[in-house]
Amino acid sequence: MKEKKAIAAIALILLVSALAYPIGADLIAGEKFATEPILPVENEHCRIIDLSGDRMLYQTGNNIYLSELNGPGKIDVGYSISFYPVLNRGGDKFAAFESTSSKLRIHGMASEPDEYVVADEMLNDSKIRDLSWSPDSTRLALVLSNRSVPYALFIYDLETDESVHIFNSSEKFYEPSWSPDGKYMSFMASAGRQSSTNGLYIANLQDSTISLVVTGIGDASRYWPERSDWSPSGDRIAYSSLGDIVLCDPDGGNPFRIACCEKGRCSHLEWSPDGKNILYYFISSESPRLAHIGILNANDGALDEIFAASFQNSYRLSWAGGGTRVAYLIENLGSDNGFVVDLDRPSRSRPSIMISYVLFFVLPACCIAGWYFRSGSRMAV
Repeated sequence: MKEKKAIAAIALILLVSALAYPIGADLIAGEKFATEPILPVENEHCRIIDLSGDRMLYQTGNNIYLSELNGPGKIDVGYSISFYPVLNRGGDKFAAFESTSSKLRIHGMASEPDEYVVADEMLNDSKIRDLSWSPDSTRLALVLSNRSVPYALFIYDLETDESVHIFNSSEKFYEPSWSPDGKYMSFMASAGRQSSTNGLYIANLQDSTISLVVTGIGDASRYWPERSDWSPSGDRIAYSSLGDIVLCDPDGGNPFRIACCEKGRCSHLEWSPDGKNILYYFISSESPRLAHIGILNANDGALDEIFAASFQNSYRLSWAGGGTRVAYLIENLGSDNGFVVDLDRPSRSRPSIMISYVLFFVLPACCIAGWYFRSGSRMAV
């Protein structure tokens, strides 16, 4: 009888340990995949301005550099860049708005000298809220505000110096997202003057028409519209609605809703280059200083949180390595901490996780089981 109880106890310990290991591993490890500092800024006091693919724009001292994430080479692009410069998808140039001269300045590589865009009527007395590059880097989507229009969307063609006015709004909206072929844009904004919710808009850039394809997204009075993003194939759009991530067709059809965080908002939403996963970011209202970064499987909706880190002011995220890595910046305690997560390599701390797992789960369970059997033997006597 004792042998049967012992076998049953051991089986129970193993079962509980197997179920507890994934939870315990995440709690103890902190890092699920191998994580390394971004080399050019390791141990430097700097400000990482933007990340795009395998490249970044950063400032140290009075100089601003365009650099590979993990390469020694860097290009000095000068200083005194106003507003928030934005890298293009290839990471080889960036755009910045100079408020004092009402001009856009395009900064390129050494082989492409800096280019001042001719002042356009749309820029006069305007403030740029957001910049977004087209996939081929020939156009810019600009969210502007001025005395007459609180928020307006323009498309600026860098090759022809012509702009097209697309959309006006009395409420904030942020960072439009280009379709892969550059023919459409999606953006989140208030669903109308009398509406209390946000909506998903699709702009047809071929005829400058606008369609409101999804309504009832979140509370417009409490939450600003979030970012949307097109899949690389152009057949799906991801957007966030409070604590959910929603995937839908470009016309708003076939919605697939995934619960991301119950008490918080999911944001960022960036499709991987192969279209299989979506990089996301959320902050829970219960832990407002803890940033959670995860990956959503676009096929089955499975969520995989790859790390959580405390931060104070801002963050940057980007797919790198063709989708095999994630580059991120967490601004904390007045300095930038930039890292690259290698999704193909488990964390090197896994052996220590196993040791901690044995110490914190298996040994206590065995001690409890031993105490139980000893107590049972005494009672029997």
